[in-house]
Amino acid sequence: MIKYLGVIGFCLFFIYDYNQVRWNNGVLKKFFLIGLILISIATIYYCTLPLKSILGIIIALFGLALTVYVLFFALDFKDTYINDKFKVYDKGVYSLCRHPGYWSLLIMYLGLLVAFQDVEWLWITIIYNLLNLIYIVFQDKYTFTIIFEDYCEYKTYVPFLIPTLASINSCLNYFREKNEI
Repeated sequence: MIKYLGVIGFCLFFIYDYNQVRWNNGVLKKFFLIGLILISIATIYYCTLPLKSILGIIIALFGLALTVYVLFFALDFKDTYINDKFKVYDKGVYSLCRHPGYWSLLIMYLGLLVAFQDVEWLWITIIYNLLNLIYIVFQDKYTFTIIFEDYCEYKTYVPFLIPTLASINSCLNYFREKNEI
């Protein structure tokens, strides 16, 4: 039953995004954080099941660290989250594909599935990642084209989810240059 909190959390993400482009209601601006809390509660709750694999925990922790990096450290925080008119960030992992957080969250949930090897984790892994995919398609096709002033152009040179040789090269070049400074 607790797993449905995560489903509600993803529903709140949709409302939050729609609110950003249509209503701009102050109360609904809290829905992203509330949704994140609900998904986290459900995820943490099921981490109390009997552990079957340490390797799965290592994979899950890697996915979690990557998710935090992608959402909060890989971006120019001010230009992405604070300014009135948001600009696309197209460097590093965001030159690899437009939604790198999809992969990091998938890695985390697959790691948890391996760690706990339970039917509840199978359900959570499938449903949460399917909802996440639907959510990022919604963002890519609708909200981001309105929120980010240069998103339509960004879509022409950065792939949606599957990196290309050119996008991999762009990402690697960014990290090479960053290390040379």
